[in-house]
Amino acid sequence: MRFTRFASLVAAATTGMVLVAGCGGDDSSTASSSTSSSSCAGGVGEYFSATTNAGEPEIRIPELSGWTRISDFESEVARLTVADPSLTTDGYTANVVVSIEKSSMSGDAEFDRQMQGLDKSAVAGSVTRHDTASTCGYPSMLVDYQLQTPTQDQIVSTATSLVVSVPGEPTSTTVLVTVQTANPDDATYLDAKQKILNGVRVAA
Repeated sequence: MRFTRFASLVAAATTGMVLVAGCGGDDSSTASSSTSSSSCAGGVGEYFSATTNAGEPEIRIPELSGWTRISDFESEVARLTVADPSLTTDGYTANVVVSIEKSSMSGDAEFDRQMQGLDKSAVAGSVTRHDTASTCGYPSMLVDYQLQTPTQDQIVSTATSLVVSVPGEPTSTTVLVTVQTANPDDATYLDAKQKILNGVRVAA
């Protein structure tokens, strides 16, 4: 895996939605974002844990075989980055970026704010917003879109983001889990994406 390319993938993932202040495939409907708060307290299997600061929610995603944490590309915005080198197409490696952003809004108002930024950065006509659901007891939504990578070859990636709004005072926390690839029809990738998004755990 080319780590210079991976750095640009992280930039693409965090520019799409988080930097508001911060073609998805049709398969995304199978990745339900509805999980109860009780099911998020534990969880079977191994998990990657995002780096968090005091007062921020704990965020975990399933640790699947072949997926490796790339901590060199984590930051105050991108709190967890993982990738599977075996899922590489034209030098683009399938990856997951977990981001955190503080916001004065929560719920649907926050989702609308995030979509405003995504509409400006995503490939025109590629954005599909799914119905609001619940993740670990918090309002959430799934959105599919495409991004053009900020590299010389300008590969178009297909991404699905799970956006979770965790209310708080005086500010709320928005958690984004973005899974992306240059080969959205790959069966192995689709299986991994569904498991990752279904297995997201958020606990305040």
